[in-house]
Formats: sequence, C-alpha cells, structure tokens
Amino acid sequence: MVKISVLAMVIHILARMTDIIWHGLPTLFKICEQSAMDRFDSMRLFTRVVERRSFTAAAA
Repeated sequence: MVKISVLAMVIHILARMTDIIWHGLPTLFKICEQSAMDRFDSMRLFTRVVERRSFTAAAA
C-alpha cells in the first residue's frame, strides 16, 4: 500500500513539473525572440549612424 502511494506521489510531482516546464516554454521563446529583435534594431540604428557619418564626410 505504501509503495502505491509513493508511486502516485512521484507521478503527481512529475506531472506538475511537466506542466510547469511546458507552461514556461512560450515565455522563453518570447524572451529569445525579443532579444533577437532588440539586436536587429540596434544593428539597424548602428547602420543608420554609420551611413549618415559617411554621407556627411563625403559631402564635406
């Protein structure tokens, strides 16, 4: 009887852990996606600054 209750408890704990992990995965993907977009925006801004400086230097 004790083995069954311990097994049931282990199964319950594993099920809860799986629910928590699967529930948190979309958040991890959103964080990675946001990080990639932030890097893209930073690179685009850097490119604009370099282009503007190049055009200013060429016009001078």
